[in-house]
Amino acid sequence: MDSGAKVLQELKKPPDTLLAEDNGSPVECSASPNHQPNFLAAVHYGKFDLKRRRPALFSDGPLQAGFKYVLNQALELARSVVTHPACLPIASTIMSSDANAETQSQVAKGIIEVLANAEIVLVLEEMAPNEAGKYIRVSESSRDFDLNSSTIYLNELLSDLLLQSYNDRTNSPKRYDRMLFHVAMVLSYELIHYMRRPLIQQLAPSAITINDYLSPTGESPTQTQCEHEAGWQFESDIMLGTLDGAWSYEEPEDSSGDESGCSETLSLEEQIRRSIVNASDRRKPYDMLCISRGSPPKIYKVHESWLSGCHRAFRDGKFHTITFPPTVNPEPLNTSDIDIVRIKRDRHRADLIKLKDDEEI
Repeated sequence: MDSGAKVLQELKKPPDTLLAEDNGSPVECSASPNHQPNFLAAVHYGKFDLKRRRPALFSDGPLQAGFKYVLNQALELARSVVTHPACLPIASTIMSSDANAETQSQVAKGIIEVLANAEIVLVLEEMAPNEAGKYIRVSESSRDFDLNSSTIYLNELLSDLLLQSYNDRTNSPKRYDRMLFHVAMVLSYELIHYMRRPLIQQLAPSAITINDYLSPTGESPTQTQCEHEAGWQFESDIMLGTLDGAWSYEEPEDSSGDESGCSETLSLEEQIRRSIVNASDRRKPYDMLCISRGSPPKIYKVHESWLSGCHRAFRDGKFHTITFPPTVNPEPLNTSDIDIVRIKRDRHRADLIKLKDDEEI
């Protein structure tokens, strides 16, 4: 057993006693009836260690109560998104360019099986606010291959906002609906990357080729191999745009009237105070989810009723009844009224990285 397999085995523990969503009473963590309970094998604060080419899992800073529950819910919802009747065909065409109906059917079945047997380690990493997550693909000869191939990195800020919204769900259930779906979508992008390698192994006897997205130039860089962002392509196809979170601007009580020339009548101290009041707090759950569509792009608010229906259907085991793409308000938002976090979606960015053990960094 390689060192990565040993570390992963140590991380696997019996399902934790977690918080029940409805009343906060202890319950055993239970995934969907058709899925094994260890889909979320472990959660840790940490980062990718370039020198050792494996996750650095921090031993300090224990997770807050409820973290594993909400992240397990988000990961389960992510799997439900990928395997949704409207989304699964999109995922299968991203995995294989072969348009043959039988091939696509086998790929779709393979995706369901791969995700049904997956065991994921989530690493909560400090990232820039406009970064969502990442998946690092290392060489199969890596000593820590099992651990690396099972690990998804999530922006620590997103996990914090998700837990905040969960803890305040009684007062504001809509915020939890928003954050749960948003984090689930982020994780679904990374599941698209994660499942490529096991899918190749699963479908090898059928001689089905799974796409391997090379760097745009077709070159193989010395130390890394950049890949086309298949996760963002999946998002674009099921959302008919790009999904982001946003906050509403809240004007101070004295903000009425014409503000032209106000900088000439207010002291520097007063201007600083007004700027602080007007600034959105990016440490609180989103006020809305938005989808950018068209060229030039316009921003549309996702219906709260769609998000609450999505959460309810997921909770009741009826997620397949949800319609994609999400329902949005017909009129675009005025960007002056919101503070939106635009997640990086540069398709040529090295979001997936292939490292070789014999390379020096």
